[in-house]
Amino acid sequence: MEAEQYPEHEKLQLVKDRSQAVGEFIEWLLRNYSICQWQDEGNNGLPYYVTATEDDLLRIGEESGSRHSWEVMQARTNGIRNPEYESWPEGYYPERRSITDWLADYFTIDQQKLDDEKRQMLEAIRASYEAREAVNG
Repeated sequence: MEAEQYPEHEKLQLVKDRSQAVGEFIEWLLRNYSICQWQDEGNNGLPYYVTATEDDLLRIGEESGSRHSWEVMQARTNGIRNPEYESWPEGYYPERRSITDWLADYFTIDQQKLDDEKRQMLEAIRASYEAREAVNG
């Protein structure tokens, strides 16, 4: 394997032993503890209220018993709560990353580039095989 042709694989090869040890430690850690990360209070950036559609207003009217209820007037004026809006309080949240992701992050291995190099390797093997088949008939 040529380092110039497959640089991410070369980086991976250089840290193989250390990566194995760190990976075993992370595996032990995840078996025995929960890794959490602090997250500030926030939301997903979508608006809390959205404009009510006619279907929304009809549904609210049916639920409240009148097309002219206070709830319908509020929905018409202010909109309805956006069902896609998400918010969260500040606090610790479980970190749900795979061991592979932890290792790639720690050893600065770009997993997308690694996958691209694997595809290049497979293409080279296929081309070599096809060339050999063409010669041997």
